[in-house]
Amino acid sequence: MTSTLRADIYRLTHGIALYITFAIMIVLAMSEILTDAITGVTVTSGNANPPSRSTQPLNGATVAQALVADVTQIVFFSIPLFVAVAMAIFSCGAVKNSLAMGMSRTKLYFSALALSFGLCLLLLIVRLGVGTLTATIVNGTGDWTGTLVRTIFQDLGQQVVLLLAFTSIGVFLSFAIRNTAAVTGIYIAFAMLPLIVLTILSMSHPGLAKYLDYDLMTLVSSMGSTPGHAARTLALGIGYIIVTTLAGLAIFRRIEIK
Repeated sequence: MTSTLRADIYRLTHGIALYITFAIMIVLAMSEILTDAITGVTVTSGNANPPSRSTQPLNGATVAQALVADVTQIVFFSIPLFVAVAMAIFSCGAVKNSLAMGMSRTKLYFSALALSFGLCLLLLIVRLGVGTLTATIVNGTGDWTGTLVRTIFQDLGQQVVLLLAFTSIGVFLSFAIRNTAAVTGIYIAFAMLPLIVLTILSMSHPGLAKYLDYDLMTLVSSMGSTPGHAARTLALGIGYIIVTTLAGLAIFRRIEIK
């Protein structure tokens, strides 16, 4: 598994998908903060959760909390990365070669999953770091109270689980379908359609709005908006990771590698 991880990392670092993805995300993060600073957009600091853009100037503390409360960008920026990891091993013949050398399919799957997890977390760290640093340079550090730091880490922990769930879904689709366009389309549809459908239906049937609390995209875009939701969030995220991993392994063990 270690040798497979090294081979996957070598292939990624010698391609362009990794660098283009991170470069675009960094530019967007910086430009968003700079634009908001120039136009005077504000956010709520302190204990508000999730932050709303209404009361306090942008600074390192308020931006860090806002970035943790909404990690929607990471859900979509992770697409080219898990595709580059999981799909590339089929197109370049790595799967066939590894199996011929005696490596089990379980190890191959977990190798791709682990690397995809790592890249997703790296995206989150870079986005949070770049955004916070940019806001700090522009408007100062802000007020890093103990309560704020605790809230940020609590929300961050939940967001990590949800992002890993999305990544696990992406890796599952990559191994199950093995077609870049189809994987991308289904992944985006899975992320967006439940939110869109439930939002539209809840306009005429308000009772359906409660089901948004169980939608992954709703949770990653508004962390902390529902009091006491941590247990549900963690259960949903871990549940998706377990189910998609088991399903992906079951499918991968049965497909024919050509």
